[in-house]
Amino acid sequence: MKKVIKIKDKSYSFQLTDPVFSTALFVIVNISFEKMGIKVKKKFPDFELLEKYKDSNGLFFSHYDEKTNLHYPILWVRKFDWCIKSQEVFVHELAHFIFDELCKKNMPSSENNEGFCYLFGYYFGECWKKLKRFYVL
Repeated sequence: MKKVIKIKDKSYSFQLTDPVFSTALFVIVNISFEKMGIKVKKKFPDFELLEKYKDSNGLFFSHYDEKTNLHYPILWVRKFDWCIKSQEVFVHELAHFIFDELCKKNMPSSENNEGFCYLFGYYFGECWKKLKRFYVL
């Protein structure tokens, strides 16, 4: 018997943190580029989303909040439905996040591939656990 994946909800978001490197990631999936921009702007009024990315299927960006002096990494995927293409987009953007975090910590991935592999594996597993909650198999 073939399993059918049904989406419970139209769009959703969640935040994850890593205890080893003290990193955090905010994930937003199944929402249009425009609505994602509005959602982020509600939290960060000075946020400006670049229109050149409007046709992207996914995006990783880090918003810097001058008030708190903190970076807020955000991973967005327009459509996540467990097909290979949407998983490809997700892990592509996840890799951008990991490279960015290692760079901020002065740990180039070329010199520290164990750090990259740890962070990638950790966030990949935690993201998939969270995403599974939004689907019925």
